[in-house]
Amino acid sequence: MVIVLNTHTPNKKIIKSIILIFVLAIICLSVAFFIKYVKTDEQFYLNVTQKGLTIANLELISQNDDSVNVKIILPSLWISKKRYIFVSNSNFLPSMYDEKWIEVNNNECILNLNESSKYIFIKDSKNISNSFNVSDYINLITNMKAYSKDCILYIGDTLNIDYEISKIGYPDETIKINTDNNDVIQITDNTIIGLKNRQS
Repeated sequence: MVIVLNTHTPNKKIIKSIILIFVLAIICLSVAFFIKYVKTDEQFYLNVTQKGLTIANLELISQNDDSVNVKIILPSLWISKKRYIFVSNSNFLPSMYDEKWIEVNNNECILNLNESSKYIFIKDSKNISNSFNVSDYINLITNMKAYSKDCILYIGDTLNIDYEISKIGYPDETIKINTDNNDVIQITDNTIIGLKNRQS
């Protein structure tokens, strides 16, 4: 009995078909991965164009006499990395090695902002973002004090009121003084004029 072995190489068409199937499988996996992680143009912009160094949201937590506590939320990342936040009164780029950088945990960071808190920067291990204006996210008066040289207003005299305002950002600082009896005093801007004694 004679056994004949087939020593011919595989058909070129079969090889091409296998290669084509392999390439299509890779393409399908890549498309599936892309659809899973690049759900919107915004996510692509935040993760690739901005490198995740941008603010997704800023929430007011509490307000003190001269400051506020806020929670800054950064966008979620496809690939996790450490990020840090820096608050400054100047829009000049801070040093990567400044000790005032605050680490972000789980895409969130709690900050205390006061009147000198004008700009926010975000960094990773290689890059620092452009400055973000605090006033784009929060504008409010944290405290207001009124002053006057005199405590007593006589008939025919005037009393000038001065104000000291503590604020975050650029809120409306318009102050209006009202009276419940226009016969007793007259108010013009920040000046009070005594007209007559109030009847008891």
